[in-house]
Amino acid sequence: MGFEWVHIGGSLKQISVGDVLSVWGVNSANEIWRGHRDVAGGGDFGDWNRIGGSLKQVSVGAAGVWGVNSADEIWRWRGGSGTGNDWDRIGGNLKQVSVGAAGVWGVNSADEIWRWRGSSGTGNDWDQIGGSLKQVSVGAAGVWGGNSADEIWRWRGGSDTDNDWDRIGGSLRQISAGDGVCGVNSQGEVWLWRGGSGTGNVWVRLSTKTDFKHVAIGVTGIVWAVDKADRILRWDLIPS
Repeated sequence: MGFEWVHIGGSLKQISVGDVLSVWGVNSANEIWRGHRDVAGGGDFGDWNRIGGSLKQVSVGAAGVWGVNSADEIWRWRGGSGTGNDWDRIGGNLKQVSVGAAGVWGVNSADEIWRWRGSSGTGNDWDQIGGSLKQVSVGAAGVWGGNSADEIWRWRGGSDTDNDWDRIGGSLRQISAGDGVCGVNSQGEVWLWRGGSGTGNVWVRLSTKTDFKHVAIGVTGIVWAVDKADRILRWDLIPS
């Protein structure tokens, strides 16, 4: 037995993974899709339900489903198991948002970092966090992000708002934190963090495939990815 990339039906430019039954993404037309898995029938993902609305990026996690549209407006899903356009507009503007065990975080067009404090409200209830990132990701493994130089940073600041980030060895263009941490570098390779609580360059490359543009890791540690052709793939254990 060994691991390899398995193609999943559908086409997405960006993907987000919560638990084994919670996979969302957006395609090149900014349409929103939620993965459907026929658990009772033993089926796998491949059937996708179109969700009303338009987003350029979506995130699913412990704090629900959030996203941002092409105008950097922030939206939170209230639709439960439905597929209608059931989104609440949240105050503020972000170019990218992430939800997870540490709450809701995001970055704006100036690469400023913001953390949500608004619980169930919809106001502009954000605290600015010290530092500068082009992208942030929140999960059980903590809060991670990458800056404009593709440097990797991990938050150590707890509940405060200071610039409390540790520089992590390596270089990634995009990063995802869930039950583990993975990312894509400028060469389109996917790397998985093996450094524990350290800060060294302790990354393991997943295969020699080099055409990825986006990656996501969920609470189960399963890695999903989207390649440059918008094909959806998952890193799976394959029987020999």
